[in-house]
Amino acid sequence: IFKKSKALFDSLHDFTYSALLQASIGETYLMLNQSDSALANCQSAYENAVKLNEKGWLKHAILLSLGKIQDKNDSVDLALAYFRQSLAEAADAGAFFASYFSIAQLFQKVNKQDSCIYYAKKSLEIVQGKGFYSSTIDAAMLLSTVYEKRDLQKSLQYSKLGIAFKDSLYNLGKITSLENFFAFDEQERKYEIETAKAAYRSQV
Repeated sequence: IFKKSKALFDSLHDFTYSALLQASIGETYLMLNQSDSALANCQSAYENAVKLNEKGWLKHAILLSLGKIQDKNDSVDLALAYFRQSLAEAADAGAFFASYFSIAQLFQKVNKQDSCIYYAKKSLEIVQGKGFYSSTIDAAMLLSTVYEKRDLQKSLQYSKLGIAFKDSLYNLGKITSLENFFAFDEQERKYEIETAKAAYRSQV
């Protein structure tokens, strides 16, 4: 699907979205554990973004993908360099979170707990209270895990925060589903009324 979409945007000369889709192709190869193909596609996407003089969200997305690929390849220094470059392209809370959290996870992986805590806290600060439920949960649970071996009180504090937001997200999902149900029910009633009216007119 990504390849067909990229070909379509190429035909429309929309090379910005073409570059983004090429990065998505790279991410897909990464999920399939085909690191070489993932790297080739993401590097090509980044080169195209540079040629287009693109800044912000596109370069940020591609740099994050390149960082994930190098992380998968256990090239820690390269992964960290890409994640830090992505910070320079971040323009909103979601983008900043993605960069900070990726760096925190990388430091956790190499057992640099202080650095992990620093960036996990940065990622939490950037999204807390802004409606980013899933991101807040991820950051809180990461901090809870890291603090398990050094400060049980703080570990429990962050665990409670993560659980509270999980509950909020669950309740929000229930409310949304209920609202959708009532909206659908109302549509069904309207349809039945209109159908009954049409049947009556037909009989008359």
